[in-house]
Amino acid sequence: FEGISLRYSQREVLVNHAYIQPRLGENAFVNALPTQDDRFNFSFHNIRFGGVNIRKLPDEYLRAEMMTIGRSSFKVYRDLARPRDKKNRVGYYPHQVLDDIPFKFNIKKVIINNSFIEYKERNHITRQAGQVQLYNVNGTITNFTNDKYAPNKVMRSIINSNFLNKTPLKTNWTFYLFHPKGRFDVSGTMGAIYGKDVNQLAEPMGPASIKEGRFNGLTFDMHGNDYSMNGSVKFLYE
Repeated sequence: FEGISLRYSQREVLVNHAYIQPRLGENAFVNALPTQDDRFNFSFHNIRFGGVNIRKLPDEYLRAEMMTIGRSSFKVYRDLARPRDKKNRVGYYPHQVLDDIPFKFNIKKVIINNSFIEYKERNHITRQAGQVQLYNVNGTITNFTNDKYAPNKVMRSIINSNFLNKTPLKTNWTFYLFHPKGRFDVSGTMGAIYGKDVNQLAEPMGPASIKEGRFNGLTFDMHGNDYSMNGSVKFLYE
């Protein structure tokens, strides 16, 4: 964290920059591990907490009306050539790992502006990496909390982005906090995109190649938990 300041009279906490920066490059990170793992590279700029309950801060409880993030970058890298571990992944959805954060927080609304998300995966067959990229990510999260005693147990998120910088992607998430089976709902829509534009993912990660065609749109409405997912998907193409 860099540039943390507290404005007591205005009930604000400001953070100029917060980041998780890898100590090793991609290849060195992979070679240092016996099994697959994710390499995180996160960066957040101009974070502002408004309407902060200042008296709760000494008790390691962050309660605020609003959190805004000016610009951020989320990058994740994984190499599939390494063997998978035997770890059970049940209980590791985003709304479930909030419990692992070592302090309590309750933020009524989070606003994310002009951010970038990338998941980069190196295939074990092609030994090439595909990059799932979302540009111009803007969204809101309501009832962002890990307080089990908070009255509202539902967290909602609306995220708008540009998939591969080619077509709009809009998603709506509902997370049922502290649900014993990690219940969540997700729905969304994606616009049209030419098949060849998807080859930057399909060829290294498939491996497959799309010679011609057009995806005219995608809509989905899914309901899931730790063990299953069901719902509907409508995929239009030529």
